[in-house]
Amino acid sequence: MNTTGEPVKKIHEIKKETKKMNIVMETGRTTKAIEAKDAGNTRVANFTIAVDRGVKREGQPDVDFFNCTAFGKTADAMAQNIAKGSRILVVGSLQNDTYTDKDGKQRTSTKIMVNRWEYAGPKPNGDADATTQDDDDDALPFA
Repeated sequence: MNTTGEPVKKIHEIKKETKKMNIVMETGRTTKAIEAKDAGNTRVANFTIAVDRGVKREGQPDVDFFNCTAFGKTADAMAQNIAKGSRILVVGSLQNDTYTDKDGKQRTSTKIMVNRWEYAGPKPNGDADATTQDDDDDALPFA
């Protein structure tokens, strides 16, 4: 039993669960101010973060750009609080989208579906405290 009185999981049970998990955490800077828009009966924010790889190529840091999407209260909180260049931590899952480009070719893009975020540096107003926002919305606009 653990401290909450629940039975302790065996290592093979934990390994099974982690194989099914799709969790991603990235810390980076927003490439522009985040805007939340209406999407049916919820709010959605699409934005990009720039993440430094820490590896330098020809003396310059190498950067990856990740497209992100947040819904509901998370989207609104991010739009209200995050400015261009803010350093944030996003937590969510990866999702692949398939589409056809203008030349008729099938393409796939991967984005981070954000369900939690927090400041990873000073807030835009200069406060050092980190603010966290969790998405309490259980229902997402897709199945």
